[in-house]
Amino acid sequence: MSKTVSWKKWPTTASPERDSAITARKHMIKGSGQTAGPFMIPDHETFFFEPDGWGQVRSDWSGQEEMVLQICRRLQRWSKDPDTKGPVLAVGNPRIDFILNCMQDLLGIGWNLKIKRDGSIWLRRPDQPDLSKEAVMKLQTRMRDEQLLKPSTRSFVARMETKVMTTTSWVNIYSVIQDGPDLRKRILAYRAGQADEPLLAPYIQVADPKETCEHTGLRLSEIWRYFRHTWSTPYQTVPGRSISLLIRDSSTPNHPVIGIAALGSSVVHSSSRDRQIGWQQDVFLEQVAADPNRRTASWILTTIERMICDVYILDFLGENVLRKIDTETPCMDVIQKLESLAQDEKARHQRNPETSRKSQDSTERFTDSDWEALAKTPLYRSKRAKLLASLLKIRLAFQECQFSSATRKSLKQALGIGAFRNALKSLVSRVKSERVGIDMMDIIVCGAIPPFNQVLGGKLVCMLMCSPELRKIYESRYGKSASIIASGLAGRRTVRKPTLACLSTTSLYGQRSSQYNRVRVPASDIEEGRDGKVAYLSSKKDSNRSEGFGTFHFRRETLAALKDWLTELESTGDKSLSKVNYIFGEGTSPKLRKLRDAITAAGLPGDDALRHQRSRIVYYIPLAENVGDFLLGFTQRPKWILPQKHPREVTMKIADFWHRRWFLPRIEKNEVLDRLSEDSLAYPVTHRARVKLPRLESDLQEEMDLF
Repeated sequence: MSKTVSWKKWPTTASPERDSAITARKHMIKGSGQTAGPFMIPDHETFFFEPDGWGQVRSDWSGQEEMVLQICRRLQRWSKDPDTKGPVLAVGNPRIDFILNCMQDLLGIGWNLKIKRDGSIWLRRPDQPDLSKEAVMKLQTRMRDEQLLKPSTRSFVARMETKVMTTTSWVNIYSVIQDGPDLRKRILAYRAGQADEPLLAPYIQVADPKETCEHTGLRLSEIWRYFRHTWSTPYQTVPGRSISLLIRDSSTPNHPVIGIAALGSSVVHSSSRDRQIGWQQDVFLEQVAADPNRRTASWILTTIERMICDVYILDFLGENVLRKIDTETPCMDVIQKLESLAQDEKARHQRNPETSRKSQDSTERFTDSDWEALAKTPLYRSKRAKLLASLLKIRLAFQECQFSSATRKSLKQALGIGAFRNALKSLVSRVKSERVGIDMMDIIVCGAIPPFNQVLGGKLVCMLMCSPELRKIYESRYGKSASIIASGLAGRRTVRKPTLACLSTTSLYGQRSSQYNRVRVPASDIEEGRDGKVAYLSSKKDSNRSEGFGTFHFRRETLAALKDWLTELESTGDKSLSKVNYIFGEGTSPKLRKLRDAITAAGLPGDDALRHQRSRIVYYIPLAENVGDFLLGFTQRPKWILPQKHPREVTMKIADFWHRRWFLPRIEKNEVLDRLSEDSLAYPVTHRARVKLPRLESDLQEEMDLF
């Protein structure tokens, strides 16, 4: 079984140790049976950061050194003014085109580039990256505008703005946009005591792709998408579970859109969020050590037993990989055998990934025999062997530390042993991986549509995300769906009941969000005599920030260049970069994993290139008083902060609280009302809820030709 040598741990300057590290890497590749190719990182494609912070790009330029140097000099000039159009990054070689595009993306977030007299190209990470709101907004706007220049996007926007005839009237997207002057007029009448109807009557509507707006006939999902294009960030779909939402106003014709929101599958790794929940390993260990009790001891033993029993092992038993008794009293020989099997099956999957892809077709119609067949595919045999090995390793540590009875004394004694504490940390990580995709979601889109942003409509959208109506929507959509991964591991249909117990989100920039600031819903305002409040919680500590790691700074052109490179490799039979196949169950974020592998293979630092350092404030929104115990599995019943019996009534009461707390004080300001007048639907439409398309280069050239 081969091990991996991380390039980060290799010496940063030429030395015998560095040469031996590269040689060791080559021997590992040779012994692993992998085919040699660009991904195998030969000497010239290994990136090292020298002590001064600079690292040489050691890629093979395939005889195109002069052209590459010319482009790099242009990139140097562009990096001083990244608002200008970048140079053409094409030399006719897909691999080199990909490298040059990656370099431009890195320069765009503050990396430095220099060319030495010998023609070598060097990169350096920024010492203090520009993380100001203005800098991040500028980068996001540039990427959004690149998307808005695409013909398909422009065609969609034009179609939504074109009037069509319904049975009653002509309609387009403007039909669901609130006219600012009209809202101002209604507010003034309300302030003068002349309004008979409520100013606003908000409600939540799911933007289902199959449903149309009953007032305009427009598809709800297209209404949502249109307004999403007005955000400062580019629009993109997200993997996993997601729910798109419209917040609309029923007090006026056509029910204009107040705001939009979307929930998505929670990110797996968020240290600040995990600390607050109790999933962070050291935090959990501290809590257990502070109060070692019988309840915790029982939970530990029950949890490890349940997890082991949930893994399908009939084929392993038949192949003599292990015996039934080995799951009860494991040993290292069996664990190592399972780990070796996991590696072998992973290699089988990578040689023929289509087996697993075809096995996951139409899972909604699967019977138990189909789930058993899925469990026996190389992908899931690898996942089961790896999971079982880790669980048996935990159980073995428990037994070696004499922890086998659910007593306070047994737990207290075991906590004094390092091996037990490490095993307990691993168990908490396994619990987290079970619950993070089921019982919580991230707010990935949340905001008001003009002119409602002027009257703090964004805070209304935030508050409505805490309504039990959202929990009902989530459970209705996913409550009967089988969990593909859990079913593939168990070899039978497994439905994990989704219970939306908490939410999480981040600020858009590296500072506190005025939208999320002070957002709370007191339970007593929803139901008399009820205690507690739902709130967007954050901390001023740096530890409460996201880690700033991801792919947001890589442009579509970079991804297109990568696709061309992969196509070229596959045409020659080279599958060294085909380890990520976008098959559900392979791992989290296939885009990130494929991009990291390709960047490393191209001779750039994969992990560092993904570390954009754009950390953001993390907000944690518990919906139950005992959310920590629930998400850890200590209890199966959440103690909800807000009443759950009549969800739509609760939504209305939340909106009423927002009306009193935020809306009424806001509309007393005359300068706010003046700004409402700027969002007019009168022709020519200058309303800020309209998608502002960047001008095409051909249009600009025509104007220049006139002069």
